Amino acid sequence: MDAENSTITVSGTEDVTATLAVDGAADSINATIGLATQASLVNVDTNLADFETINLTGGVLTAAGATFTLFGGGDLQTLNVSGGKVTINGWNGGTLLSTIMLLHQRV
Repeated sequence: MDAENSTITVSGTEDVTATLAVDGAADSINATIGLATQASLVNVDTNLADFETINLTGGVLTAAGATFTLFGGGDLQTLNVSGGKVTINGWNGGTLLSTIMLLHQRV
């Protein structure tokens, strides 16, 4: 990935690791987890290693939502969450996280 094209969509339970060829000091990624056509998505393992900001969108729009077995990244400082329900069961990252912002919550 590069800083100009840091967008991913994960629709399966495969282990996903996203890294940058050049790791800057303020990199961000837009990550959509799941698709609106899915009833649920479980056992997702995602490591977004080189990104200081992760814009996480829950793509599954049912009450079940998307469930991470592991989520995070070593450089993560800010996590913005929007879209459908997202559950994180395990942390896969460093201790730099200082901000979590819920941008939209589905009821």
